[in-house]
This record gives sequence, structure tokens and C-alpha cells, in this order.
Amino acid sequence: MKPIVFAAAFALLGQLAWAEPIHLGTLSIDQAWARSTAATSHNGAAYLSISNQGKTSDRLLSVSSKTAEQTQLHRSSLSNGVMHMAPVDGGVEIAPGKTVKFAPGGLHVMLIGLKQPLKNGDHFPLTLHFQKSGEAQLQVEVRDAPTPMPGMEHMQMN
Repeated sequence: MKPIVFAAAFALLGQLAWAEPIHLGTLSIDQAWARSTAATSHNGAAYLSISNQGKTSDRLLSVSSKTAEQTQLHRSSLSNGVMHMAPVDGGVEIAPGKTVKFAPGGLHVMLIGLKQPLKNGDHFPLTLHFQKSGEAQLQVEVRDAPTPMPGMEHMQMN
């Protein structure tokens, strides 16, 4: 029984290790991860969390990565039982004292034209471009995708 408990504890610690935050001025960026993709998939998505401990807003203007031909800020929304996905115009505001979460079913980083599949356990670089704070470079951990969210099977890109 003890070996199972220790194995579970080490697995949990491994999952927490990726959460080391990156600090850029008053911004803290952490929990960067991406879903693994099928070998035939051309697109992927990455997720993260950005907190602003400052007294003024900043704005995430864009993202870039050599992992894909295009890297865009996107938002998913549910309308009439169908999940839609579209680029975010004008960037994403990071208000003072707030945290913005990029997560499945909401804001995310869209990786369009993947140069190779995203495989569980791999890492790839992602650069975030902020209006005031400049650039933050981080490593995104690739993880196996859980079961699709309800409605995702009908997703349309606008």
C-alpha cells in the first residue's frame, strides 16, 4: 500500500512543479500548459494564468511561438448549445489586483499550423507581449487532454 501512496505523492508533486510563476514587473504568469494533440492535428491550444499585483492595468497584446505558423489570442463561447471560437481583438486587459485565467472553454492561446504534434511531457517556448510590461518568455508543458468538454464536439471557428 505504501508504494502506491508514494507514487501518487510523486505524481502530484510532478504536476505542481510546472506551476513556478514567472514575474514581469507587477505581473505574475503561471500554470502554462497545452493539450497534447493527435498526430494528424494541425492546431492546438495553450492555457495559463496572469495575475496583476500592480495598481494600473496592463494588456496582453499578442503571443508568439515557433511551435506553430500562427499564434493567436482566442476566446471560446457557448451559443445555442454550440461552442464557437474566435480571435480576441485588441488584446486582453489584466486589471490591477485581478487574475485572468486562460482555460478550456474560455480564453486560450490558439496554435495554428503546428509544426509537429504536441506530445505529452514535451515543452515548447511561448512569448507573451504586454503593452506596458514588455515580453515574458515561458515554457509550456504539454499534457494529455482529458475527456472533451460538453459542447466541444460541435465547435466552430469564426
